[in-house]
Amino acid sequence: MASIFANVYAFLGNLNNVINNTQKAEKYYCKAYNKGCRQPYMLLAYGLIKLKKGEFTEAKQLFEHSNKMSLSKNLDISCKMNLALADWKLGNLDDAEKALRKLHKEFRSSLVYGSLGYILVENGKLEEALEYNMEALDYDENDHVVLDNIGQIYFRMGEYDKAERYFESALKEKDDLADTLYYLGCIFEERGNVDQALKSFKKAENCRITPLNTVTREQIKVKIDNLNK
Repeated sequence: MASIFANVYAFLGNLNNVINNTQKAEKYYCKAYNKGCRQPYMLLAYGLIKLKKGEFTEAKQLFEHSNKMSLSKNLDISCKMNLALADWKLGNLDDAEKALRKLHKEFRSSLVYGSLGYILVENGKLEEALEYNMEALDYDENDHVVLDNIGQIYFRMGEYDKAERYFESALKEKDDLADTLYYLGCIFEERGNVDQALKSFKKAENCRITPLNTVTREQIKVKIDNLNK
């Protein structure tokens, strides 16, 4: 059983998490967890902080704790979604795909569509991924994640004109998508359009990039350096 101090630390963690002071929130969550607190909301919030920091093994452990508990519908969906994201980042693509397929049957949302749609791409199931992401567009035609997914599918298929159209559509919805800008830059590079490629890569480099992105700042920098040579 958690001590009163553990519950106080969890409360302070939740308070700081609400005001987006994630550094302090993580500090208090760590203390609460070490003193035995296993409140579902705290575990999920603490896990999400770890996930965004790229500490995927720790995040998965926290989500697995939550997944064994009796959760509200919203917390259960959040837990299963984040557990699948942790598996994806740990290279467990089959586990992530299986979990998201199951979640899709129980609950449909833009987040589920976008996540499963990308995992199918990563797993190399391009034809199925294309069909699924097109279904996702019927669900929400303005979803920038799904538009980017389709762009990446066509990019991998070598159909650059189609890929460019979907990447441009994604950027109309949200203009600071590092992944989209990176792949768009790759298309311009393939065509020999160095100026446009550099412009796209530099814009991608200035975007906020987290461990949950599909490209890294280092990848982008390599592209910029090579083109500048």
